Amino acid sequence: MNASVEREVKLEPAPEFDLGSLHGSGALDRYALSRPTLERLHTIYYDTADLRLARLGFNLRYRWGDEGWTLKVPMSRDEMGATRQELRFDGEPGTPPAAAVALIRGIVRHREIVPVVELRTLRRHATVEGVAEIDCDDVSVVRSGRVVANFRQTEIEALESADEASFDDVVDRLRSLGAGKPAWEPKLERALGITTEPPTTLGDDEPACALVTLALDLRLADLLRNDFLIRLRAEAEDVHKARSSVRKLRAILRGFRSFLDRAWADTLREELRWLAGELGNVRDIDVALNQLHSRAASVPTADAPFVEKTLEPLRDARAEGLKRLRVSLEGERYLALIDAVEKASHEPQFGESPPRTAGELARGTLKKASNRVRKAVRRARGSVALNELHHARIQVRNGRYAAEACASVVGKRAKQLAKRLSRMQDILGAIHDAAFVQDRLRATVGEARTPLVAGELLALEAVEGEKARDVWKSVRRRALKADWTEV
Repeated sequence: MNASVEREVKLEPAPEFDLGSLHGSGALDRYALSRPTLERLHTIYYDTADLRLARLGFNLRYRWGDEGWTLKVPMSRDEMGATRQELRFDGEPGTPPAAAVALIRGIVRHREIVPVVELRTLRRHATVEGVAEIDCDDVSVVRSGRVVANFRQTEIEALESADEASFDDVVDRLRSLGAGKPAWEPKLERALGITTEPPTTLGDDEPACALVTLALDLRLADLLRNDFLIRLRAEAEDVHKARSSVRKLRAILRGFRSFLDRAWADTLREELRWLAGELGNVRDIDVALNQLHSRAASVPTADAPFVEKTLEPLRDARAEGLKRLRVSLEGERYLALIDAVEKASHEPQFGESPPRTAGELARGTLKKASNRVRKAVRRARGSVALNELHHARIQVRNGRYAAEACASVVGKRAKQLAKRLSRMQDILGAIHDAAFVQDRLRATVGEARTPLVAGELLALEAVEGEKARDVWKSVRRRALKADWTEV
């Protein structure tokens, strides 16, 4: 497997735009444009019958010629273009490579991967020296051997050596010459007639189930994207985002719980708790390693060389936890859970007196979440035991995620509440993390080859924990004075 990252802008060119006429004309000013070449491309895209990959922004394709099998993965996107990771695999046409299928296992689960569309493209290609590759494509969409649609698209891909300012300048110049307006949809989305952009707002009078569906769908999509990244590389941020997505799913079900069938919601939440624990076994160690590395700058110079040896037990524990996590992601329990969340988003089970509208559900959820947070904050004085602060942290976190879920309906008020709770969550999280890191250090002192350095790190972490408690006292006082009735 070969991997690369592409930054690409897609444009919808005017009918008269001709890349060939720009060569040698000086139209791009100081940029040197090569003479265009012409090639014909034949590509087949693969997906499940219900287009699970495409709807998450992924595409798996086979292109005859030098490219072969390619899996493209979304990284970021704006109105002008996208950054995507491109993975290439060896393999014959017709059967998706096992290595590629393994990476998208969480997305497709047990569903068959089949051809979904065929594209035949006449491409005019040129290079802006040191800046970009330009492809002007006339695309034919083929189904059952017949052309069913045609469209044109200009793709401008930054070269690895290009600086951002030059690339943006070339894009602007080409647009002024008729290369077209932004058309960020990949060819696959245009050919299939789908969009991967979820709605950002819901009407107050829309059905209550629409809010449940949107809230769960967004978080499930986040989880599946990070599932892919864990299978690919498992960096600390990938695990962190995956666990956050699971926590948000649990918080959404908790927030809506008063209106849902409780047994149904609680059963799903318990399974999500299991998954959060599997991810947490790795994520908590990542937090400890990150914080201890930052504290290492304050260790006396003479002891600095021994820091890495002191952290060896934690790194070993991380590797073991990641191994267990990957086994869990391959297991039937996990795959069944993802199917259950997906089904829950589209077939939510309400209680005996369900809310009629999304507005009614959102406002009722925010009111109940605010009351729970206020009660927990009132009990969580800075000097209380860690378990009380931990309870407040959970209530604050759940309240924040519920507010974020309701923002699509309630708007500004929900966003303001989420912002307030995010700040409180950060401070309570700092207290929790400091205590957790101290516990891990105490557990590893006996194994560490340099107990003295472990003790120094332990002392530094204790100081940070006390600082976080002091900040919490101030944040708590302001929170108790706030007018929560406006939420």
